[in-house]
Amino acid sequence: MPDPSVPVLDVAEDILCCPKEEVTSLFGGGCYVGAEQARALASTFRGPKASFRPRKEVESDGTVVQALPVVVVRNADGDVLRLRRRENTSDNPLHDKVVIWAGGHVRCEDADNGDPLVHCAIRELEEELRLQIETSSLHCVGATYFANGDRTSKHVGIVFEWQSRTNEVAAVLSRSEFFERSGTSLSGSFASVHQLAEDVAKYKLEEPWSVEIVRNHLARDALGDLSRGIGPIDRSRDELRHGRGQMTTLDACLTQLGRGLRSLAGGAAAKRPSPGADQEAELTPRERRQAAALMRVNHCGEVCAQALYQGQAVTARQETVRAALASAAEEEEEHLAWCRGRLRELGSGPSLLDSAFYVASFALGAAAGLMGDRLSLGFVAATEEEVRRHLERHLARLPAADARSRAILEAMRDDETRHGRNATLAGGIPYPTAAKTAMRLASAVMTKATYHV
Repeated sequence: MPDPSVPVLDVAEDILCCPKEEVTSLFGGGCYVGAEQARALASTFRGPKASFRPRKEVESDGTVVQALPVVVVRNADGDVLRLRRRENTSDNPLHDKVVIWAGGHVRCEDADNGDPLVHCAIRELEEELRLQIETSSLHCVGATYFANGDRTSKHVGIVFEWQSRTNEVAAVLSRSEFFERSGTSLSGSFASVHQLAEDVAKYKLEEPWSVEIVRNHLARDALGDLSRGIGPIDRSRDELRHGRGQMTTLDACLTQLGRGLRSLAGGAAAKRPSPGADQEAELTPRERRQAAALMRVNHCGEVCAQALYQGQAVTARQETVRAALASAAEEEEEHLAWCRGRLRELGSGPSLLDSAFYVASFALGAAAGLMGDRLSLGFVAATEEEVRRHLERHLARLPAADARSRAILEAMRDDETRHGRNATLAGGIPYPTAAKTAMRLASAVMTKATYHV
């Protein structure tokens, strides 16, 4: 039975929208713009090209984008309010997600007393958090939009910020919009900008708009380029656009190949501690050989995943996609360090075929990137699904006493599952069954070869 205290979504209301090209032209393929461009976007939603139309009609129209003013709430110290969303259906991507904003659709009545976007933001704060604020205390700081996803391409978030004069912010969470704070729940708690930046880096904060707000607004000044997830490829291309560098795509390929081959030589480092470090157990010689063979295969699998992501990052078209791929490649490098360390503990080492598989996977990734970002992201999702299956099979084959290796593989499996889910949410196109079959065959070849060599 649904909770009678939670109202059902009203799809009959008229909401504000504008032609899609007005939004996409402003973002230029990116996912975030600053205050000046956000104000230009707000002017578009106040202009003659915008209109109020029935929500059900707008939701099914792929040629328009809906305006959603969202507000970041901060206390006097600058800490940010975290909220856990409650949606009407569990298949909504926002359901049970931690976000750093409150907001919603602009309705007709929001236009009765001036700027509809500002009045919507104020109304949403009152409805969702029971906060009453003055118009003058609300400041537009940016806008965020994801053009690739079927859902995300229908909404643009116009980001406002409100800061309290005290640290005692009397927010009361609406049960229809958020999960209430209880126990160790994050909902309704404040976090420092530094903590939010760490949460983004560790994938604890994954909701796309919140991530963009942290990277491009909240943490930009405090942490510089690294807080925006800009890797070596992105920084080099940015310098090229501004006449400060001469890096070509070939240069980027060579740079990434060199970095990857150095990591194969033992340069891979892990930011997180290796899982299961306190779970070592005595293994028989046969169990050690079996565990080492399986971990050698998994190490090579991570070599291939890192190479695929680095190759795709070189040829991806959108900077946000390149940054996401570069970030995933860094996490695969972390997996490499875990596997290599475990191999040393087992008295073994990586496969002699790692370098060959790395070069082949890098070339395959670069080719996938050339097919377009959505196909490239679909390739990531399909690859991660195969990796997840592969790890599940190896977990079943590990010696029962080898809790240390099991903890490593379980952590890797969880990371790979998240990579695939994020690629799909970002707009990845599902790969056909034939392509997935070919990937499974390639995986089988790699597994058989590296198990023994």
